[in-house]
Order: sequence, then C-alpha cells, then structure tokens
Amino acid sequence: MIGLDQKIRQLSDSLDHEMREQTSHWSDEGVCKFYLGGLCPFGLFADTNADIGRCRGIHSVVLKAKYEASKEYGTMGYEESLISFLNAIVRANDKRVLRAFENLPYFVIDLKDPLEQISYKNILKDISEIVKATKAKGQTDWEENNNALQELAKLSNSIKKCTRDPVTDVCLTCGAFTVRNDPEIESSTSLGGREHDGFLVVRQKVRNMNVKSM
Repeated sequence: MIGLDQKIRQLSDSLDHEMREQTSHWSDEGVCKFYLGGLCPFGLFADTNADIGRCRGIHSVVLKAKYEASKEYGTMGYEESLISFLNAIVRANDKRVLRAFENLPYFVIDLKDPLEQISYKNILKDISEIVKATKAKGQTDWEENNNALQELAKLSNSIKKCTRDPVTDVCLTCGAFTVRNDPEIESSTSLGGREHDGFLVVRQKVRNMNVKSM
C-alpha cells in the first residue's frame, strides 16, 4: 500500500512536471532529449537488476510534436545521442548474454535418449566456440555482434528441438536463464518480466534507428 508521504511526493512531482511543461520550449534544458529523439529508456528498467536510474526531464507529447514539426527536427543531435546511449545499453546486455551462454555448460543434464544427448552436447560445444570467438574479437560493431547473437539464437532453437526433456537455455533478449520444453517454467522465468520487456523495446528501437540511418 502506498503511504501518505509517497502519495504527497507523487502529487508534488506531477504538479511540478505540469508547471514545467507549460513554461517550456522543446529545446529547454529541462526537457528530456532522449524522449524527443524517440525513446527515453530510463523508466523501462525501474526496480530491476538493470535499473539505470530515473529521468527527471519533461516528457511531453506536445513538446515532442512541436519539435518534430520544427525545421530543426533531426538536426539537433538528439537522435544521435539516443542511438549512442541505446547502443551502450545493448552492448552491455550483449556481454551479459555471452556470459550466460559461456556458463550454459554448467547446466548440462543427462537426457533420456542417448542420441539426443550427443546432439545436445554438440550444440553446447558449438555455442562455446561462438562465444570464445566473439569475446576474442572484442566486437563493438552492432551488425557483427548481432550476427553472432543470431547464430546463438539458431543454436538455442536447436536445443529446444533436439529433445523433449526440459533443458536450461539463455534468453537472447535479456540474458536470463530459462528452461525450454517446460511451458510452465519457461513462461514464468524471463518472458513477460519488466527487465526482459525493457531490453526488447531497446533492441527493437536500435534496429529501427540503424535501418533508418542506412
């Protein structure tokens, strides 16, 4: 239950936000430029392990519309600053994904079918090789990193197909461990969580912005 003090703070923040919005121009210092550029990521990860803090800037649909209608739209560097920040978030999360895949062999289990066991271990071996190669290159290029993750995604999908037994896998979106072939556990681990959804939004925005810049 929200306490009285917290309600007062929320009301105060809301009133303060409205007053600042009414007296602001989109270029003012207090206006969130990430929001104007297309996405403010701060609220996406609130109260998660990936929390990056709180945005104190103004998020105004009106000011955003005025910015997009102005002749300065796309020339202020807001979009460039945004993609740079989002890429930093993605790169940090990519490292988490790679670390998770690196640790995946520790979760290896004995499958019921011997042939499935062989396929399963071969897939884990291929995953380890991709992780080692990616880390050795120290890739910072978005496209190259994305290609490595796409290869891991194919192998991750192969894990699910090679057996009907529940096996530990890695979520390519957020880097969390999940369990494949067990609908109840799989749906309750990574998918649907705020952190997962936040990285999903960020990754999609990065893809869209990179396509537009080509």
